[in-house]
Amino acid sequence: MNNNIALNISIIDGVAAGGASIITYLSDIRIFLANKSMLFIHGPKISSKLLDRKIEAAELGGINVHTQNSLPTLIVNNINRDYKKVIQLIQYLIDALEIWSGKRPKIIEKIKGSTEAPNDHQEDNEFLRIINVEESIEVYPESGTSLKTYLCKIRRVPIGVVTSPNIEQTHRVDIKDLIKLRFFIRLLRKTNIPIIYQVNHSGLQDTPEAEKSRIIQEFVETIKEIYNIRNRALSIVTKESFGPAYILLSSLNLSTSKILQWRNSGMGVLSPEDAYTISFKKDDFEYERYYSWYKSEYINIGVEKYPAKIKVINPEDTNREVNKWLIELINHIY
Repeated sequence: MNNNIALNISIIDGVAAGGASIITYLSDIRIFLANKSMLFIHGPKISSKLLDRKIEAAELGGINVHTQNSLPTLIVNNINRDYKKVIQLIQYLIDALEIWSGKRPKIIEKIKGSTEAPNDHQEDNEFLRIINVEESIEVYPESGTSLKTYLCKIRRVPIGVVTSPNIEQTHRVDIKDLIKLRFFIRLLRKTNIPIIYQVNHSGLQDTPEAEKSRIIQEFVETIKEIYNIRNRALSIVTKESFGPAYILLSSLNLSTSKILQWRNSGMGVLSPEDAYTISFKKDDFEYERYYSWYKSEYINIGVEKYPAKIKVINPEDTNREVNKWLIELINHIY
């Protein structure tokens, strides 16, 4: 890793226009102030003339505009009142740079010397709640509804976590989710932070015909970004990982290096429903019988083919297995 790497941080404390807006877009971390930050290349006066209609500053470059595509890393109400959240985010990234560049040997040795899960997260399924504890922070919170992106710490090591708002419910990702994921991965890649995908996604959302080409393009670009950190990635399939969701978050070739699969969960290029529709498209076919056959014969075949990389576990073992993966990752690097 390049020890001289620098993180660029922008705080938009008011208006950033022209060249200043371009600089903020190139930053690794962009912090917006709610109801105050404005970001645009041409201001309202010039834009109104170009568009031949009056346009307000908020409509042109307010937070609502930038949460659609360019994504603030963090939105705070007041930079002075919320400075702890800003410092926490920056400290996570600094810690990661130091740890993965060999400047934190004492922490590394402590992690490597333990095979047990952290004492403060011993409850069943505690990992499902780790992203809600005080020592974690949500980044890109204003965009996308089916993916949540967090920076948290496991054994004092910064980890990126991608999860669902409700892990018990199966979600489908949309364009905003893909954009958010790509920005998040880019930030983690620059600091070498490992990532955990907690997956219960069945694919992409149904998209209007006019937007299909765009969602495919966003999907491909996100895959390219994810591919760059696959050797530091772990997927936890809690219920479903089918189709585009499998390719995006659970493919050993494209997106992850190890998979923890909860018992009775399923993953594959096609879901039973999609396979049935493509294969038969008949209303009178014995769907339940076909579903059972397909699930037993074709879903999760990689578990037997890649025993070193795919492990079926009970949900309550998640925390311990995550800890083992982290130790394996550190042992591999050091």
